[in-house]
Amino acid sequence: MSVRACPKLDNRGLAGFQGCRTLTQLDLALNPHFTDAGVASLRGCASGSTLHRLDLAGCRRVGDGGLSAVAGTFPNVRQLNLDGLVLLHGPGLEEFVLAPPTNPHLQHMMLPDGRPAFSGASLRKLSLAGCASLKRAPLLESVLACEVLRELNLSGVVCVDDGVLADIGSVVVLVCCICTDACTCGRRLVESPRNE
Repeated sequence: MSVRACPKLDNRGLAGFQGCRTLTQLDLALNPHFTDAGVASLRGCASGSTLHRLDLAGCRRVGDGGLSAVAGTFPNVRQLNLDGLVLLHGPGLEEFVLAPPTNPHLQHMMLPDGRPAFSGASLRKLSLAGCASLKRAPLLESVLACEVLRELNLSGVVCVDDGVLADIGSVVVLVCCICTDACTCGRRLVESPRNE
């Protein structure tokens, strides 16, 4: 389902997705009028177990509060696009990635090793380009909790430096354009484990 750049949809309209039972994709991108309160209305969404892709890129009034509110709602999400969320400092991202299922109909979801399902166990692609307010500690906690992460976009994330790149080294595709504190040395640290 895509409502990308839909000028007539506001926070109240997001509550309409509550009853959708089989959504696999939800594209809410480029709706600058959505806020944390609107995203919070997705908590308990019936598509919690089927949603694999969530796109909030360009929803500039959404931040930690919105992500915290839906933490545990989408434990099978594989692609999360948060590009341009300038209000995102990181605690909401960390909670989204690490929270076990919160919806009563999802609490039985377990990983093969018996742990409760959580988004970090399924997330393969995470895009945070332009999240200029993102802080180092929650960024690292979130990324390191993503057990199968293959693609990570950190372009324009101010806290990215050589140390961050060294710590996240195992992703297959890493994009970090306009990361002014990361030098060639840091990029080499990231690339060397894959080239051995």
